[in-house]
Order: sequence, then structure tokens, then C-alpha cells
Amino acid sequence: MPQQCLLGNLPGFVHSHERLSAAGGSVLVARDWAWTGGLMDAFAPALYFGQPIVGFRGRFDPDRAFA
Repeated sequence: MPQQCLLGNLPGFVHSHERLSAAGGSVLVARDWAWTGGLMDAFAPALYFGQPIVGFRGRFDPDRAFA
């Protein structure tokens, strides 16, 4: 996918992250970053807006993510 696809994904990202501009906020990308859903719907938009990204290796665990 070309990088221009990112611009088409930004409105959906903004609407689903209401507190994107909150001071000290970060974006948890719990999806695989090599998959389009993780890369273009979460990782790249977070970078575009200069937000810190939180990720971890392994299977997603909601208790671990909340902690």
C-alpha cells in the first residue's frame, strides 16, 4: 500500500481516539505491526501525530495491558 493510504485512515483514527491530544497520553498498539490493521490503523497514525507508542512482545493479555 502506498504511504498516501495513511491520509485516508487518519479521520477514523482521530474519531476513535477522542483523547489523542491529552497531555501525557500514549497509544497502545496491541495488533501485529506487520499486518495492515496494526500498521496503517494504529502504528502509523500514532507516529503521524507524534504520540508515544506502547507495545510488547507476545500474545495480547488485557490484564497486562491495563497494568
